[in-house]
Amino acid sequence: MSKYARVGAAALLTIDRRRAGPRDVLTAVGEVDIGSADRLRRALDSARDGGAPEIWLDLTRTTFIDCLGLRALLELRAGLLDRNRRLVLICPVGPVLRMLALTGCDSEFEIHPTAPPRGGL
Repeated sequence: MSKYARVGAAALLTIDRRRAGPRDVLTAVGEVDIGSADRLRRALDSARDGGAPEIWLDLTRTTFIDCLGLRALLELRAGLLDRNRRLVLICPVGPVLRMLALTGCDSEFEIHPTAPPRGGL
């Protein structure tokens, strides 16, 4: 498991990564904003380069995402689709899903409100 973290006065973003069968599962905790979006992008790029056929991003404990974070997700999705790979977002009702819906990005992703049972992830 690897961890990417930024500690600052305004924001904290922690990203954990683990392998679960054919999936790389990333869990983002905190805020994805102008100060942390690059950290998210690096973690996503690392997962992409790891070659797993599926990348699942758990946004359950993500409290905010701005347009830079959405751009990182859209770019990853496009790159994975070109390689017949899959990006899945775990995103319950809340501020992140609201941002996805307001921008129309909710129709661009496969979104699940909860993670599958532990055996599934």
